[in-house]
Amino acid sequence: MNYLKCIIPFGIFLLASVDVDAQSRNWLSELPDNVALRELSIPGAHDAATGSGFASSSALGALFSGITQSLTLSQQWDAGIRAFDLRPTYKENADGKLQIYHGVLETKVSLKAALQTLVDALQSNPHETALVLVRHESDGDDNSAEWAPAMSSLLEEFGDNIAVFSPSLTLGDVRGKMVILSRDSFSSDKVGIIAGWNHSENFDDQKRATVARGRDRAVLYAQDFYECQTVERKFQTVKTLLDYSTTHTSGSSWVINHTSGYVGSMGTNSNVLNLAKEINLQVADYLSTTEPGRTGIMILDFAGVKSKDNVSLYGDVLVDRIISQNLRYIDNGQSSVSDLLQDEDGGFDDRVYDLHGRCLGKGADMLTKLPAGIYIYNRKKIIL
Repeated sequence: MNYLKCIIPFGIFLLASVDVDAQSRNWLSELPDNVALRELSIPGAHDAATGSGFASSSALGALFSGITQSLTLSQQWDAGIRAFDLRPTYKENADGKLQIYHGVLETKVSLKAALQTLVDALQSNPHETALVLVRHESDGDDNSAEWAPAMSSLLEEFGDNIAVFSPSLTLGDVRGKMVILSRDSFSSDKVGIIAGWNHSENFDDQKRATVARGRDRAVLYAQDFYECQTVERKFQTVKTLLDYSTTHTSGSSWVINHTSGYVGSMGTNSNVLNLAKEINLQVADYLSTTEPGRTGIMILDFAGVKSKDNVSLYGDVLVDRIISQNLRYIDNGQSSVSDLLQDEDGGFDDRVYDLHGRCLGKGADMLTKLPAGIYIYNRKKIIL
């Protein structure tokens, strides 16, 4: 239950304690058109389609491994996720001839269905965007040569819904559209192709990737150290890239930083869960102490998920903290906190504001309906 803990003294501003309630929010619509896409902090889902379950032929294997999400793509969208890791395999009888797999395990979702889900969400929320990170899951089709032409053909069907990639894309350029980045090359006049991807723990290796469409390219810092064995090694790897990205917000590089992976020696469901329950909260807490800059695209296991099987996973906390990060360094033109705290006429103000200057409602009853965080009520900051 939310309750009033204390009144914050006038001069203190504890933004680090804030979590944005991302549920059913169009959070990108609150940001200006001219901000570069590479400058944003964007929460994403690793192997995003696994939350929709697995085909009957893979259901037994999925009891042991392969599960990285609990929410469907639509539920991830509603939780504030805007980057989706999708790994299609060529399958002749699949809708669009591309089925999403995780390793050798077949999910219930075709790539065509996944893209249509995102298109539907964008049509209902035209000021948002969706980033799709594609990888050929070659374990599922024995590295089929048919994968590339199938990808080209399918994306042509969605042509009007895909923004043409450029390293300098702004949010205004991509509202209402998908941005496709692929770790494998195929014929396309819109997709950004990633080269130099690796799974190294070493920061010097992580900064050697690129993302490009033709000759239009940018440096990509990509951290995907998933066989981390321990939480400590994974956290230090995530932290190192965060220390770079948050202090280089206006640079020309792109950033993809994975919190996903597993502890121990095998990628079992339990080892993925055991990493997520620690790393999600650790990274969320660390973001409270960082410079007010971008995280880049952060790819999470159990993105947006509070708990699973009575295990607290804090995926919702980390998603909200990543979204909150944007308001720490991007000027969205809304009312400032200092303006709201000014007492101009000495009268009682029963309106409730968040720390971005948005009026959330009126009256003390409104305070009982809000998630934990810091708000402004009667020109004073309060903690719920």
